[in-house]
Amino acid sequence: MTDDREEFVRHLIARYKAGSLEKDYVLQGIAEYDALAATKRMRLYSLLSTIAAAISALASAVAAYFA
Repeated sequence: MTDDREEFVRHLIARYKAGSLEKDYVLQGIAEYDALAATKRMRLYSLLSTIAAAISALASAVAAYFA
């Protein structure tokens, strides 16, 4: 799969026009591409959230120690 969504969609449409794909498969391919992209973003957000939670817990521990 290519990283560029527009290029991927153009590729699917070209295959559809050539008769090698049906419209349902084109739409399914686009949906799967978008789902994969969203999944990759979710992993990044999850990692950032975990790091933020760890920093927050550390800050709370430090504050409690000095209180």
